[in-house]
Amino acid sequence: MTHKSVRRFALLACLALLASSCAGVPFDHPKSESSYIADTAGTALGREVAEWSAEHPGASGFYGLGDGLSALAARIWLINSAERSLDLQYFILKGDATGQLVAAKLLAAADRGVRVRFLIDDIMTSGLDDGLIALNSDPNIQVRIFNPLTRQSFKFWSMVVDFRRANRRMHNKSLTADSQLTIVGGRNLGDEYFDLHEGRMFIDMDLIAAGPVAREVSEVFDMFWNSDKAVPMEAFDKGKNKLSLEQLREFLDGSADAQAAYEAALKSQLVQDLLDDEVHFVVAPYQVLTDRPDKLDNPIAEEHQIVVTELNRAADVVTSELIIVSPYLIPQEPGMVMFRDLVARGIRVIVVTNSLAANDHVPVHSAYSRYRKPLLEAGVEIYEVRADAAEGGSPPTSLHAKAVIVDQKWLFVGSLNIDPRSIEINTEMGLILESPILATELRDSVMVDIELYAYKVVLNDNGDLGWIGHGPNGEEVFSKEPQATFGRRFGAGFYKILPEGQL
Repeated sequence: MTHKSVRRFALLACLALLASSCAGVPFDHPKSESSYIADTAGTALGREVAEWSAEHPGASGFYGLGDGLSALAARIWLINSAERSLDLQYFILKGDATGQLVAAKLLAAADRGVRVRFLIDDIMTSGLDDGLIALNSDPNIQVRIFNPLTRQSFKFWSMVVDFRRANRRMHNKSLTADSQLTIVGGRNLGDEYFDLHEGRMFIDMDLIAAGPVAREVSEVFDMFWNSDKAVPMEAFDKGKNKLSLEQLREFLDGSADAQAAYEAALKSQLVQDLLDDEVHFVVAPYQVLTDRPDKLDNPIAEEHQIVVTELNRAADVVTSELIIVSPYLIPQEPGMVMFRDLVARGIRVIVVTNSLAANDHVPVHSAYSRYRKPLLEAGVEIYEVRADAAEGGSPPTSLHAKAVIVDQKWLFVGSLNIDPRSIEINTEMGLILESPILATELRDSVMVDIELYAYKVVLNDNGDLGWIGHGPNGEEVFSKEPQATFGRRFGAGFYKILPEGQL
């Protein structure tokens, strides 16, 4: 083959891949619109919420889910209790013990006649199609994939030939049962988010909410579910599925991992509090914050960045203290302007994020590291979570919670990271509450934890960075990224070549 022929062949191959990628995204697959089921007052959850609402007319109540096993137990409790409907919207579903347990409980709910709608972003679904197609074949379960990548060729080829679309993702997380109770927060469906992963543990935060707020979260779900970017799982069923519904049931019923996860959840603090009647929902005015699906269709612009815009308004009215908890922190120049202005107004500003050793995304840390000195020079207090923050120092720990606390009065919990990807590229959601009780509880917990499990980042007399922590022998001072290997430090430096706006 001549050199010219090789070039022609390579060009034709690329064009074929491009064509197959575009053809392999079936956005035009037929689907029907549906809405949340409003008539659920007669369900068990409906009666429980009605009993609570009789004492709090027209109000919504909220309860924090800090530890992972309690957060898993809350999800299983809602799935097991549902009688009419379950709506789940997640960025990540894994095929591990947590994913298997959730799938098994969804099938059990479907067997009771519950309508299940499951919306999953496609960026992390590799290897799950067979299971999702089998799950979707249950007559009471519908699965849709949000903004799917091609299945006609190498899946991530979409990132090469259709980057502008494929790069925009749905980062929302919610689970709603019978339109009566809902869970909103930062956790995906995977072992590391629920203290079940032996290799890594994520510190995270959710809120479980009851009352009218659940209907509003259901409306958000409907908006994404009926979006033109939500493609039914049937579109990916080519009749070659390796797993039938019966085989999926048999696998899930026999899963020792799923059973172990279930037994661990039953031992959680939440279950004990439920048995002791110690779960008390806090009444609070609230706002459901969400970006719209069409954020992903439009050029990056402030008018589409609804969640962060509402949070900025909260920052505008802060009078004494602002605490930001974000695993990935890249403030960029607009954020730096805001931080400088806040400190100039006499506001105490505290940011809590991951240390290099704890960060599960080293490229993000490399971008964040550019801002540490400017933040400290502006008067912002920085705390970085230690990789050994877990009890006993193992497994390695990463911060994954996303929260904002304003004046110990206002509280945000949701999916938004303070970085360009969350602010500009992906869709996000969360709840903002006016609750001195919950805001103070979380604030006190954060302040205690950072003293024990985080490094305070400081500038020494020479203007160089230092890290102050507390070890078994008292105060420890470091002049390099603590607990980070040479490879991680090298990687953090190397990744500075990446475009910050994509992180």
